[in-house]
Amino acid sequence: MLSFSYTTSLQLREMLHHADTLRASVLSLPIAPKAEAKLQWETVTIRIWATLAIAGHDIPKHEIATLLANPMKATVHPELRVLRAHVDAYRWIHNEWRANAKPVTVSTLETLFFMLYKETGRSRDAFGEAEPSIKEMLDYITAREEHPILQSAIVHVQLAWAFPDMEDGGCFGRLVSYLVLAKYGYDIRGFVAPERTWYESNTSYTRLLTD
Repeated sequence: MLSFSYTTSLQLREMLHHADTLRASVLSLPIAPKAEAKLQWETVTIRIWATLAIAGHDIPKHEIATLLANPMKATVHPELRVLRAHVDAYRWIHNEWRANAKPVTVSTLETLFFMLYKETGRSRDAFGEAEPSIKEMLDYITAREEHPILQSAIVHVQLAWAFPDMEDGGCFGRLVSYLVLAKYGYDIRGFVAPERTWYESNTSYTRLLTD
């Protein structure tokens, strides 16, 4: 059973409306392709660094930037496999799920999960254990005509601690949350990195997810 509830209060509706207004403004900005690519590259660097930092991984930003810019020049970092998995996952979301009309399915999330944790050797077993609750969550968000930001938030909360035995640190939940935003065009051209805010307020962020 999904163990949560929320209310779309007037304040929340106003915040969502404001987000929609800002999104429309950013999407209509004339930006040169080279500048846009640079902004997207910088944002992905920050996203990966912050989500891994929240999960307790100590990987400098420059290591991530190097791997994104030129994979062949990446240094042999102790956590290089973790870093490469996240880079591959974000690229897959960018290439496959931005403005994708197809529904997000259990198979979609299994593909992303295996991409992220294939090195552990336990990824398929761990996903199989959580699959019933993941299916229930997807059925819930697809049955309601809810705002994409709220869908993303529901996914985030439900998956944040779905795999405690793997010491996931919420990485998978944050990635799926991002996939939902990208699907509906709420990744805002790839310019937004909420993970940095969550990292900077990590104590509050962790407490809220735990509650």
